[in-house]
Amino acid sequence: MGALFSLEGDRRMRSIMLVLAGVATTAMFMAAQGVQAQIYPLPQDPAEPVITLDYQGDRLRCIDPAPTLSILADGRVVMPQSYAHTQAYEDQISDAELQELLDFIIRENQFFDYEEETVEAKLSTLERQPLPIHLSTTVILVNADNQTKEVRCPALGHGPMVEETTRLLAVKQRLDQLMSVAKLGGKVEVASWLGLANRELSSKYPDATPLISEDLESGARRADGSIHARFVRRDDAETTSVTIDITADGERYLTTAQEDL
Repeated sequence: MGALFSLEGDRRMRSIMLVLAGVATTAMFMAAQGVQAQIYPLPQDPAEPVITLDYQGDRLRCIDPAPTLSILADGRVVMPQSYAHTQAYEDQISDAELQELLDFIIRENQFFDYEEETVEAKLSTLERQPLPIHLSTTVILVNADNQTKEVRCPALGHGPMVEETTRLLAVKQRLDQLMSVAKLGGKVEVASWLGLANRELSSKYPDATPLISEDLESGARRADGSIHARFVRRDDAETTSVTIDITADGERYLTTAQEDL
């Protein structure tokens, strides 16, 4: 359901949302619980990539050969202008956030254990339908913990999945979310849009549980001035979503939905 709305008065909420943007990282939480967080050694050169994400395919014509996303050893988040209709973005994450992200990739999702030949052998035993030729190959590289590994997976998230590709998809989605945060202008901006999304959600569905920053599915502040932000929460019972779209002309729309599964 779409509705034209006004953001008058929303600025006063920004100071409140700053608190959400400063929520403690997972590493800090672990320390508070007395759990020793693992520290992954990083490259000595602060400009050397630690994590990269790229999408490759015959039909992709990039104007910059650099990866779609690069996270450097000093925490810089860099996205080049990959296509003519896009723009470059840059953000910064803290040392603790980088370490937490590496822990999510390396330990929780066993990235360094991923073997492409083993995965392909498992997939070959499953029934697979032909996939559209436009689907790209996801390429993820991790350069940390004194080792470097690149994983390539064609059409990730499409067709049958095995345990390894499910974990790899979780990594891709986490990195996609990191890009969305940067494209929206950083965590403070995300927090302000989250506040707006939750106010709209509560007005339409008063009993709905508020969305959180981790529910950001996609977002961008585009070169023409338009803005898109979509928050989605999926659980076993229902899917809850709020989509915010602001056109280049300043027209503002919200779409809110709650669907039972």
